[in-house]
Amino acid sequence: MAKNQSDASRGKALAALCLVLALLGAGGFCAARIVKDMETVQTDSVPIPAQFTTTAVTTEPPDPHALDCTEQQMFVSDIKSGNLVLVNNTHPTVDLTKDKLVSVYETRGAHVHVKDINVMLQPEAAEAFNALADGFFRATGKEDLMVMNGYRTKDDQARISKQNPGTAAPAGCSDYETGLALELRLLRNGKYADFDGTGEYQWVLDHAAQYGFVVRFPEGKQAQTGYDYAPAHLRYVGIPHASFMASHEMCLEEYLDELNDHLYGTLNLPVAGADGASYIVYRYRPDDRSEATVSVPVPKNVPYTVSGDHIDSYIIAAKTETGTVSHAAEAAAPEDAQNAVSATTAAPIQ
Repeated sequence: MAKNQSDASRGKALAALCLVLALLGAGGFCAARIVKDMETVQTDSVPIPAQFTTTAVTTEPPDPHALDCTEQQMFVSDIKSGNLVLVNNTHPTVDLTKDKLVSVYETRGAHVHVKDINVMLQPEAAEAFNALADGFFRATGKEDLMVMNGYRTKDDQARISKQNPGTAAPAGCSDYETGLALELRLLRNGKYADFDGTGEYQWVLDHAAQYGFVVRFPEGKQAQTGYDYAPAHLRYVGIPHASFMASHEMCLEEYLDELNDHLYGTLNLPVAGADGASYIVYRYRPDDRSEATVSVPVPKNVPYTVSGDHIDSYIIAAKTETGTVSHAAEAAAPEDAQNAVSATTAAPIQ
């Protein structure tokens, strides 16, 4: 009896041992499975939620010459007007109305001579030339600069082009039709002399940008302008634009191309003005010009100018720092009638 009980006890103990071993084996298997599953999680590629990603920097650095801008409504037709309008054989223009022009003779400064009372310019160009002539007089003591030609109508240009087919632009395609261009001559003892920009007259070309003028047809730019070097043909474009064109030896065509790299929203163009001021220039090309007006981004809290280019854009120039050079025209009474002399028969260029 006791033996049977002992055998039974050993049997129970053995069964319990087997059960424990079985449980341990199962546990090891599960542990191995868990470890395997953990390894799978660690090696699988799991997408990171978008809000935690870091975008690589692929754009240009922030523009150090950025401006705080607001919107201004402007007429789309204003693209065809302003100091930077390009008028040439591929960009013809239309006649200006008389209210856009002034008589150079009637508004001339103390040191300006004029061919006759019919020479006309846009007011800003006429005023700037008065200042240039004053500066030339202060620097050299000379006051023989004369405006021989200014604004021409399309009919005027048609007649001149017919007379000078090799040198004059077709009607509608002359820079003189902008009212911003003038031809210089010299008046000495009642006689005309050519202006070639040499000797003391080099001062005019060297300092023209301070007053907003450039040589419209510079030396070595025939391929771009279509015309030979003409130092007597000055074109008013405004001080910031003239400064950049002069310092980088650009003609108007090249400057407008340069501004394609300075569209609004990209990097603006810093300009050191020949007047000592600092400017920021950019081009705004509206996507939609189907309406009469368009919103143009213009600078806040600083002086600025806007000009059309006569192509498809507005050119904005902001003055960010005031210069120390002043070129205000000296007030003086008109000179006597010796400034009004008879017209010349010399064939003008362009």
